Amino acid sequence: TVFGYPEITRQPTETEMQKERDIKLRSQTPERSASYKGCIAREVELEAFGHIEVHHADIFSFWEQELTKHLEDLHLAETPETVGRAMILPMAPNLLPYRGLGLEAYDRGGPALVKAIYEAAHLQEDGTTKDEIHLEAGDALELPLHLSMPSFDKLMKENEAKMLEMAPEEKENLKEKLQKEKDFNKAIFMIMPWIWEGSPVDAEKRFRFCAREALRRASLHCQRVSKQVSAKRWKYREGTVAIPSIGGGIFGFEPKNSSLTLMEEAF
Repeated sequence: TVFGYPEITRQPTETEMQKERDIKLRSQTPERSASYKGCIAREVELEAFGHIEVHHADIFSFWEQELTKHLEDLHLAETPETVGRAMILPMAPNLLPYRGLGLEAYDRGGPALVKAIYEAAHLQEDGTTKDEIHLEAGDALELPLHLSMPSFDKLMKENEAKMLEMAPEEKENLKEKLQKEKDFNKAIFMIMPWIWEGSPVDAEKRFRFCAREALRRASLHCQRVSKQVSAKRWKYREGTVAIPSIGGGIFGFEPKNSSLTLMEEAF
């Protein structure tokens, strides 16, 4: 017998030891839930400007249901209401995130998204190409939203395939609508700073600047959409911006304080 354990009278078999190890591992593994709560708070309501909502959700599927229904009926709709959408995502300065939302965007978009990001990084503001990529915190790369959402991209391609069977007038109409969806729905990759660069006070200032710049760029996108829609005499419904906790994960910013900063800058 083992001293202090009189019930043990023999060496456990390999099967018994494996079973014991499995039980210990299960007890140490936190339970994970794939469900989300959705909208958990409508923090600020400003009738003249819109509102700010807080969601517990997967940002990549935030618009998925709405966009799926919209694109499925796109070839039938005559004058659909236009929504300007901007999804803000964090990105590392070297464009090589090793985890987090930036990497998930790469995984979802695949080579097409990676290629588009590097091509955008090589462009200067005047449209000319630069030889080397040099990005700093506060810079942003603006790309069509469908490149980072496979389901959106699939429906866009299905609509493009429908054009082959259409009459010339219908084909031109659908082509214009598809181009509108690419122009009016954008993913904005925000270059984020690392928290350990400089003092904690400097880090908070840099994060606030990046949050303000990200929301400013998203707002400008929605304004451009509104002007284009007015010029075409289409119906404009709203501009919508989705921004996650861009300072978390690999960038190291504490969720509570960074989330408060995002709320303040959104307001």
